[in-house]
Amino acid sequence: MKIQGTMTIILNDKNEVLIAKRHKKKKIAPNRWNFIGGHVEENESIEESAAREILEEVNLNVSNLIKIDEFHANWDNYKFNCHLFITKIIDNSKIKINREHSEFIYVDFKDLWKYNIVGFPTSTLNKILLEFFLNEYKFI
Repeated sequence: MKIQGTMTIILNDKNEVLIAKRHKKKKIAPNRWNFIGGHVEENESIEESAAREILEEVNLNVSNLIKIDEFHANWDNYKFNCHLFITKIIDNSKIKINREHSEFIYVDFKDLWKYNIVGFPTSTLNKILLEFFLNEYKFI
């Protein structure tokens, strides 16, 4: 059975990407960097799931989620059907990570590959990087 999940690329006003390091005691992918996201709960839309995960994990309310991709990911013997969103925040002073993560940082898009993002296929990352540099996500 595949788990429905969401990941969101959160951009700040400098177009840097928020990534969080999973806590060392997490069952899935401990000490690995990832985008904010998680499982879609029963009777929840993917958009609701993405917004809920962002609120739970980094204490941000977002309303401008844009779905940009869907892909299949496997890690630690789990299979995910992942819905990828992007959003932009102006005020990141309210970010507060929960117990799922040990830290967060903002990184430049071109440096994302250095962090080996959990469950994120290189082909999808390359597609997003290309889209970003060609269009700079002006639709956000």
